[in-house]
Amino acid sequence: MSHPRAVVVFTLIALGVAVITEGGLPSWQCGFPLAMAMALIQISIGVFNDYCDRDLDAVHKPGRPIPAGLVSARQAYWVSFVSGAIGLAASATLGLRSLAVLAVALAIGILYSAHFKRSVLSWLPYAIAYPIVPVWVWVSLGEFRVTMLLIYPAVVPLAIGVHLCNQLRDYDKDAEQGMKGFVHYLGKRQAGQLCVGLFFIGPLVALATTYDGGKSADLLLASSCIHWLVLMQCLYRDRGRLREETWKTVFPRLQITGPLMLIGWVQWFAA
Repeated sequence: MSHPRAVVVFTLIALGVAVITEGGLPSWQCGFPLAMAMALIQISIGVFNDYCDRDLDAVHKPGRPIPAGLVSARQAYWVSFVSGAIGLAASATLGLRSLAVLAVALAIGILYSAHFKRSVLSWLPYAIAYPIVPVWVWVSLGEFRVTMLLIYPAVVPLAIGVHLCNQLRDYDKDAEQGMKGFVHYLGKRQAGQLCVGLFFIGPLVALATTYDGGKSADLLLASSCIHWLVLMQCLYRDRGRLREETWKTVFPRLQITGPLMLIGWVQWFAA
């Protein structure tokens, strides 16, 4: 229920940004609260997502903890609430600004599951939340500058692509249950084409923000090339047919290439 892969990925991103920003391992007084806060917030969001999807899961994923009867809906709700509260408390030890930014991130995650996931604006929380992780780390470490908001145009296209890929994995099953996310408004074919386009163009947009910056973007370029190669390998294997199986293959790979590109951009900015 906690979506452990996402917990690990986002916690490592937060720690990676901290290491790059500090030029080495942060002190345990900063590193431990950063890791703890991010992990608990991701657990809260993941469990709440299962809580909101319990009716859908009862039909198509009966083995999930709530429909399987392993955890009650009430228990899931309170696990999400307590995890979020402790995560925010950990962030508060790094300052009120850190608390405020992480509270926004948590609110976005909760609103996605409660409302946006089933609306034409389902892409919006992804566009806001993915870049906010490095912003939160910078604020927590007292290193934030307005120019760091350049990460939004660098990351948003890929973030929206990740969202499309995530919803395309269960397009037919969600449509049967009346789901009306962004992909359902676009239609399966158009959403798939847009997703592929964003995955190819997104790294170019990120690289464009580094143009003529006088600093090395080698890590971002290398991770972008890996991303393109992985994507092309998945598409070639399915002969370009954009099926649900395609997205189920692509999505876990994005959880590797996406963070690598994000860290590559942060490394360029900090250079």
